[in-house]
Amino acid sequence: MMALRFSALAVLLACACRRDQGAKTINEPFIVDGARVDSDSLNAYLAAHRGFTSKGGEMRCAYRPVGQSGNRVFVWAMCSELLAVEGRLIDGSGMSLPAAFEIEVDSGRPHIVGVEVPQDGNRYGPSIRRIFPVSTWPAIFADRARGHPVAGLDAYLRREAATRFGLPAAAASAPHVHDLPFDSRTGDSITIRRKRSRE
Repeated sequence: MMALRFSALAVLLACACRRDQGAKTINEPFIVDGARVDSDSLNAYLAAHRGFTSKGGEMRCAYRPVGQSGNRVFVWAMCSELLAVEGRLIDGSGMSLPAAFEIEVDSGRPHIVGVEVPQDGNRYGPSIRRIFPVSTWPAIFADRARGHPVAGLDAYLRREAATRFGLPAAAASAPHVHDLPFDSRTGDSITIRRKRSRE
């Protein structure tokens, strides 16, 4: 009986450690030519150059590193447009994909000079093989059910949005809502008034 309890405790601790380790790699910075490339700059660049919105919100991104080759850094990114309406998060546009950033360092300061993402459809695989080094392919092509770098990114972005909009923590884990609520008096979608984030 005692051995069973210790075994169960060991399994729980191992799962907790794995979860904590994974959380540490979200938005982990890169070092390029001795300069630190912060996640905020990578995420903002991706949102500005590849992101899109459909509901008047703001696109925010998060990533997990998948590799680096010289001045090129490779991530799996997720970007989401999340809005706060009537105390809950509403999902707008979003994307989840690998991205390759080109970084230049001038006088010790890093500058992002470009980002490449794979093409859609039957060009996806060939464009991955063209853009990303072989060392990143196992992470990029990993089974989404086990060990894929996308794991945890959606939850991370939802927690960040709930905090930014001053919503209760439960809003982050509530079921996803994609449609804006309707005004029962008029039948129209409720107008979005952009709530200022707490930044």
